[in-house]
Amino acid sequence: MIKRNISPGIVLALFLLIAASIGCKMLGVGSNTNTNDGPKTMKGIPAARICQLLAHPSFESKFPYNGQSCSGSTYFGARDSRTASYETDNRPSFSYAATGEQDLITKVQLSMSKRPDGAEFFAAEGDAVAKLINGQPLPNEIRNAITSPYVGFTATSQVGNAKVELIRSATDSKFDLSFKF
Repeated sequence: MIKRNISPGIVLALFLLIAASIGCKMLGVGSNTNTNDGPKTMKGIPAARICQLLAHPSFESKFPYNGQSCSGSTYFGARDSRTASYETDNRPSFSYAATGEQDLITKVQLSMSKRPDGAEFFAAEGDAVAKLINGQPLPNEIRNAITSPYVGFTATSQVGNAKVELIRSATDSKFDLSFKF
């Protein structure tokens, strides 16, 4: 009788590879489901992929794709104790909206306000959208503009076939990043 010794580390590594493969396929990464010719000629992003990517389970509001758009938002920090309708919430917030038609998103808008931590969360969300478009993170000039200490400007660039525009407001620490096909 032959006795085989299988290292528990190999079994764990194999399990993790299988789990990662299944997870990527569920998000559409690595599959050839894109009917467009390639990243440079994409006329939009498949709605299911972008809406699933942006809809974090922890977000306070999420509106799934309805044939034209999907959106969601969340606040950061402790819940606000305000109750009157005229009082506004002063917590930092993040929101997204993706619009298009026929299961193809042609515009993605990301917004964040009042978050004083250098905006790494916002840059990571922008990177995720850019990677869906052309497999690469945000261009350096856009990423650096998000994380720079300077405020009150507009920066534009190109990601695949999408025009990317970042607007940073000096008055309320607001970031707006749009991807338009």
